Amino acid sequence: MPAAPPRRCCPWPAGSYHRTVKILRRLKDGSLLGVSGRDITYLSSGALISQIVLVVGQIVTARLYTPEEFGHFAVVLAWANILAVLATLRYETAIPLAATDEEAGALARLCLITSTVTSLVVMTLLWASATSGAELIATPGAWWGVPLLLWGTAAFAAVRMFAGRAGAFGRVGRAGVVASVGQVGVQVGLGVAGVSSGLIAGQGVGRVLNAAWIGAGGALRSGGSLRQVVTRWKRMPLLNTVPALLNVISVGAVAPLVARWFGVALAGQFGFATRLLAAPAVLLGQAVSQVMFPRLARLERTSGEAGAQLRRATEALTLVSLPVFSVVWLLGPEAFAVVFGEQWREAGLLAAIMAPWLAANFVSSPLSTYATVRDQLGRILLISVVEATVRLAGLYAGVSAGSAIVGIALYSLAGLGICVAFTGWVLALGGVGRRGLLRDLAVPLVIAAAAAAVSVGTRWAGAPTWVVVAVGVAGVLAVSVPCARRVLRLLPGRSR
Repeated sequence: MPAAPPRRCCPWPAGSYHRTVKILRRLKDGSLLGVSGRDITYLSSGALISQIVLVVGQIVTARLYTPEEFGHFAVVLAWANILAVLATLRYETAIPLAATDEEAGALARLCLITSTVTSLVVMTLLWASATSGAELIATPGAWWGVPLLLWGTAAFAAVRMFAGRAGAFGRVGRAGVVASVGQVGVQVGLGVAGVSSGLIAGQGVGRVLNAAWIGAGGALRSGGSLRQVVTRWKRMPLLNTVPALLNVISVGAVAPLVARWFGVALAGQFGFATRLLAAPAVLLGQAVSQVMFPRLARLERTSGEAGAQLRRATEALTLVSLPVFSVVWLLGPEAFAVVFGEQWREAGLLAAIMAPWLAANFVSSPLSTYATVRDQLGRILLISVVEATVRLAGLYAGVSAGSAIVGIALYSLAGLGICVAFTGWVLALGGVGRRGLLRDLAVPLVIAAAAAAVSVGTRWAGAPTWVVVAVGVAGVLAVSVPCARRVLRLLPGRSR
């Protein structure tokens, strides 16, 4: 009697199983999305889970903390981000450029040492000022938050670069998930307990967890000489620190100025909006940047040919940014009010105003790594000075006009112009034909501009909310379809 055929352990059809295995195998060997696409997917998958956790956490914390508490949190976070740039002196940007792994390890170890020393010095100064009754950061009782966030941010920047050079993108993605869970857990727990500084504590725990989970064992065991790398890469702190500092002040750490000029509550609305808008950049933009930087550096060292990858990345980033940010600039106030509560409608309006600039920044920020690879530090410094001056002048114009909306609109418009100009310069630096790229992107860009114009016109005409929402949804769909079609053509093996 013949033996009965073995039973499958699960009801999954064999055909579906084999197709899934084939897709996963192609993803792993790079034939599905390309090698860069594979590594970006590894990072983005972890970032996706992290951002889902953080967005859910923000929905909860929006109802546990007031705009004023978010404002104080934004001020502390801004100071930590500013000081984190000074803590590493931008030596972490040299890690992918180092000639040997020993030299890269020494650079990472140097950044960890300077970050620790800087954090201890800042902690001592802020503790002394708090005990004497002088709050240097104008956020009562939160002096401890700046050094905590400072160390976590600076250490993470160094170990992330070191892990990226080694290709450990999976570990970086997992670290982000652990950090986001820890951050949200602490923020929600302390919010329920009524601790006003819970946002600061949770952010600090998250950043420290992120750096610690990635680890820097290879860097700490490296035999490279600290003195040699300080001397060899001294141009990094000399030419790269100021542009990075100006970028942080004018983009990611403008909350203290908003709080001073327009009030702490508006700074809370502004910070709430910018953190939500930063989610796509964290989800994909940073992943692209982290993968591209060492890869472009290697291409320049070996063949000097990086233009093709630069063009492909620019087109892909643009096609992703348009539908993602169109949701915000077309539906911002209504979406924020529904998801986070009516008290955050103003944050939705600010998000809609800033969305075009942040969509452009989503593209230009990862591309900036190529300018560093090409040793254009002097030009980057000049661009950063112009950008910071124009952006902050636009924001201050709102003070003169007596309107925060005017100031933030001019601030965003200046950022949009700078990002577009910077992207064009980087593409020219890589020998990429800009006319051909614009021709390929013309349809999505025109549709996005038309959708924005119709949405603004509908709002100015005082149309009912359901009409505004219907127009916004239609606009998002109109932008998304051509972008999705174009992205599919960029996949390996597809015709353009």
